[in-house]
Amino acid sequence: MARIQPQATVLIPTHDHAPLLGFALASALRQTVTEIEVLIIGDGVGDDTRAVIEEHRCADSRIRFFDNPKGERHGETFRNLALRESSGAIVCYLCDDDLWLPDHIEKMLTTLESADFAHSLPVRIHPGGGIDSIHVDLSLSDFQQLLRTDVNRIPLTTMAHTMAAFRRLPYGWRTTPPGIPTDHYMIRQFLECPEMRFAACHLPTALNFPSPWRIGWSIRQRQTELASWASRIGQPDFAPWLIQFLCANKVEEAALLWNTQRNLRAHLERLQNELNQISDQYVQRRLDLETAQRELAEVRAVTQRRAERWALRQVRTLRMIRRKLLGR
Repeated sequence: MARIQPQATVLIPTHDHAPLLGFALASALRQTVTEIEVLIIGDGVGDDTRAVIEEHRCADSRIRFFDNPKGERHGETFRNLALRESSGAIVCYLCDDDLWLPDHIEKMLTTLESADFAHSLPVRIHPGGGIDSIHVDLSLSDFQQLLRTDVNRIPLTTMAHTMAAFRRLPYGWRTTPPGIPTDHYMIRQFLECPEMRFAACHLPTALNFPSPWRIGWSIRQRQTELASWASRIGQPDFAPWLIQFLCANKVEEAALLWNTQRNLRAHLERLQNELNQISDQYVQRRLDLETAQRELAEVRAVTQRRAERWALRQVRTLRMIRRKLLGR
């Protein structure tokens, strides 16, 4: 039987998240688009990770595992080597501790019909169970300029690109300099490549669980968290609920912003009134000062004239005394 050409290549880099990888991998295999290939890029994995991968690989022939030794940084160059052997029309990325909603690849295929690089709405899960989304739209020049700086708003799990666009890049995945996030470094390469077209899917298709927010968590805590969200993602009413929840959050944020702006305007008006009062007082004090200066100048002038007359009288008096003394 001829091998079915995959519509999408799924690339999952992994290093030491064996207990979490299974959840991410399951979310990739349960996509509405089934014609996919899943490339797991090992970066110095342990036997526990190999066991998880082998279990899923035996059950699903769409999985391929690239067992590499530990590379520099996050083993970025291994991703290049794997993509040379891929055959999907587009490439989607999934972190080994994140989850996709079932229609992620379907949405990315649609979005990339008229673009080279795309992303869905980034949705982050907070350690306490809270949810928020990041406002970003890489089809807009303002956000393109923002991501050319040190600010990144697009997690790896939400980004995708065509294979044709990837082959136009000057480097592809490469070892990232220290202090720069690997995924951001790659996005900036797309941004610097001439004539790249960017698009955004404004719907949530993935859940991002930022590891820096979970420093100090035990692996059991992270397993429990992912298991809970993985079970919810599979429910048919989850996506509509999530959209409604995020919309409600945005409405609340907009209301809060409006109230904040109203309070700021009121505060600004109070400050303006105070400034006007101070300005009026300053003008009055300036007028008072000018009046006092004029009065002082007049007093000095009068005093000077009096002093001159007094001195003149003294001179005359001394002359009279001198004539009397000299008998003249």
